[in-house]
Amino acid sequence: MCNHYKDVQFRVRGGQATFSVTLGNLKNIHRLGANYDSIELPDLVNPEVTDPTGMLTFYKNGRVTSSDARFQYTIDTCKLDRDDLQVFRMGILQKFREDIESQLREFVDSPSNQSVSIQTIVSQFVRDSRNAASDFTAFRNYMLQHWLAEEIKNIKNRV
Repeated sequence: MCNHYKDVQFRVRGGQATFSVTLGNLKNIHRLGANYDSIELPDLVNPEVTDPTGMLTFYKNGRVTSSDARFQYTIDTCKLDRDDLQVFRMGILQKFREDIESQLREFVDSPSNQSVSIQTIVSQFVRDSRNAASDFTAFRNYMLQHWLAEEIKNIKNRV
């Protein structure tokens, strides 16, 4: 869906690179992108080339922004902050909260079992955040870096 919004919007700050088909460049087609990027200086960020870590700010309501102009342009162009994606991001956070709370309640009389269960949930969350096949890995990693410990502490205080 994000590519649908991106369509053919490839605003560049440099000159437009041209592609000439040769047997040599077809064999190395995946490396050509870096060459073109150095000529064109695209405003859209390619997450396969540029690591978004530290460039995106996520909020617990599912919103995403960036103080970096290229990343914000990408967010706006690809509509990465649209309502359905916000809801999905909130769902990831909510599921994590529910999983932790469930284990705290289930093992209320056994702190050692609580600890093991929470560690298992966190370990699975970490695995999912590192798995390229998982949805919303940038959001998951942001959660790990910024909210996870606080979330667990808040849930423990409530239960």
